[in-house]
Amino acid sequence: MGDKILVLAQEEVLYDNLAKILKEWGHQPLYAFSYGEFHETLFRQKPNFVILDDGFRKRSGLDLLRLIKDKHPWIETVILVENGDLEKGAIYQEQGASDFLSKPVSSYRLGIALKRAQERQQ
Repeated sequence: MGDKILVLAQEEVLYDNLAKILKEWGHQPLYAFSYGEFHETLFRQKPNFVILDDGFRKRSGLDLLRLIKDKHPWIETVILVENGDLEKGAIYQEQGASDFLSKPVSSYRLGIALKRAQERQQ
């Protein structure tokens, strides 16, 4: 099986779309729809990558990125931002995200972002 990829998404539809693509590519998508699920899955499942939806309302995306980088610095993180919010994506990259994608997510761009994240881990 491919990499474990934890997806923190506000909307189940977004997770379902990402999970379908990730499974087709041979990865094992893990899901979290709450901060509690995210925290538990991060520590128990030890994913290789995290896809973090900036639209998650319960906690700041930057706070979650900092948590990942503080506790698990080897986990590469791809951030999903609202369409056209390049400034926010750049802020995430300054804070340690490996890449950001605008929603709606293109499978082509997702593939490129995951390839870059994999290269950074090696």
